[in-house]
Amino acid sequence: MPSAWEWFRTNVTIFSFIAGVTAAVFAALNYFNQSSNQPDLVSTPNNHVEGNRVTFQFENNGRRPVQRGVATLFSFDPERNVRLAEVGKKTKIEGAGVAPGALMVYFDNFDASKLSGTVLVCTSYFDDQGKPYNKAFSYQGQREGMTAGYGLDQLQSPSYDRVCR
Repeated sequence: MPSAWEWFRTNVTIFSFIAGVTAAVFAALNYFNQSSNQPDLVSTPNNHVEGNRVTFQFENNGRRPVQRGVATLFSFDPERNVRLAEVGKKTKIEGAGVAPGALMVYFDNFDASKLSGTVLVCTSYFDDQGKPYNKAFSYQGQREGMTAGYGLDQLQSPSYDRVCR
């Protein structure tokens, strides 16, 4: 009959092996479950306006990194699916150049009164081989009772070709 120590050592070794294989399988499944072999921006829920600064957060769910990008902010009429006045333009998407993950776009020093209602963000971004991608996002301002700002809830994303070109 094996001693308690031998029994413990054998079972911990078996458990460690099974846990390692399980972790490797989950990592592989997560990698293959990513949307595609290209960058793919999706909006996260942490979008808000603070005074004359609006912040949009995106996540790259694709396998390739976003190397650089441009974002343009417009006021937007969702009923007619038409962009209105340009409110701001940002020539750098923060976090670009790193592996898939979180990216941010800040628009500073603009007339925040133009943001009443719905806004449109048109993004153009590039993968690590310079291939361009485009995506549009629309948001509705929601007052949250905060004195310094308010949140932006994402609406259904319009077609980039229809509203941003």
